[in-house]
Amino acid sequence: MVWRSGDQRGASRLGTVGLGGLFLKTPKPPAAGSTVELVIQVSPGTPGADVRARAVVYNVKPGEGMGVKFVHMLGDDRLRLNQFLHAQFTAAKIQAERPTTEIPPSSPAAFLSPEENAPIPSVKPGTSASGAPSEHTISEEEIRKFVTLAHTGTHYQLLGITSDSSKDQVKRGFYLLARKFHPDRHMDRPHWKESLQELMGAATEAYEILSDDEERFGYDKRLASRTRTESQETVQQCVKIASDCLRDENVAGYIFWMRKCVHNAPAVAKYRVSLAAGLMMNEWQRWEAIQQFEKAIELDPFDTSAYLQFGVLYEQMRLPWRARTLYSKVLEMDPTHRAAKERLASLDADEKKKPAPKLASLFSGK
Repeated sequence: MVWRSGDQRGASRLGTVGLGGLFLKTPKPPAAGSTVELVIQVSPGTPGADVRARAVVYNVKPGEGMGVKFVHMLGDDRLRLNQFLHAQFTAAKIQAERPTTEIPPSSPAAFLSPEENAPIPSVKPGTSASGAPSEHTISEEEIRKFVTLAHTGTHYQLLGITSDSSKDQVKRGFYLLARKFHPDRHMDRPHWKESLQELMGAATEAYEILSDDEERFGYDKRLASRTRTESQETVQQCVKIASDCLRDENVAGYIFWMRKCVHNAPAVAKYRVSLAAGLMMNEWQRWEAIQQFEKAIELDPFDTSAYLQFGVLYEQMRLPWRARTLYSKVLEMDPTHRAAKERLASLDADEKKKPAPKLASLFSGK
């Protein structure tokens, strides 16, 4: 791929890559905070098949390269990049389909400590002023939380999406919010009207900006130019908001806030494990989940939960031999670990169920 930043130009090989950003290998990277124009050759020799994007340098490793985060990419380019990544995973024989064996649910709630954990409550349907059942029952505390988010957060946070989300996801995030908080759905609570109108005004503004490519580009550029000191969220606050997203079954929001935890505390392994647990719930983000698990284990090689959930991810990707190695590592550290024993027993049972190859097929190659 080729890149340009000011007077600097280069052609680099890709390191790690995802829909949110990538690592470029280059001996002389631009300074952190620089804007970079990218042309990614996902299909060399095919006219019009390159992916074009604008990014910001957020991490520099002198002599090695730079990590960049996308701030603008058209929908068609985002689709081509997604297809390219999927093709790479397929070529590596990494299958994302759900296995036939039963695997424990990989809810990221399992990786929040007890004081940080928030259960996912069952939502009881309420009744609107017209007598029709409403989709959600809300509280004044929830309204205040979203109004505060409208003032202090980003448009992405308000709609419960990420900077990589498509226009359809933007629309879906807006309509989910409208179905829950539109003033017409709560006419029996007139004292909520002002707050709900304020919230829906902010949601409408977010939708209009993120649905327009030029408006979104300008907004993303403004976000990227903020200095880290402008962010008021502590790691604990990010964990709390992530927990709230998890309670509301908002996986995209959970991933967004756990990313902030990792960004603000990159050397803390448990936040990477929690982020990976959220990423592995989306098939197209499982490769990034692998990277987060690997980094977490590098930071804390004695964290059994990282090995265990990493193994579950490999089972989901139908790579049981890799999962077996990780479960065995858990038992090396803790021979009494119940979950690791159960997963190994399940793998053994699945292996025994496989029919033995017929003798004739061994010689025929079939």
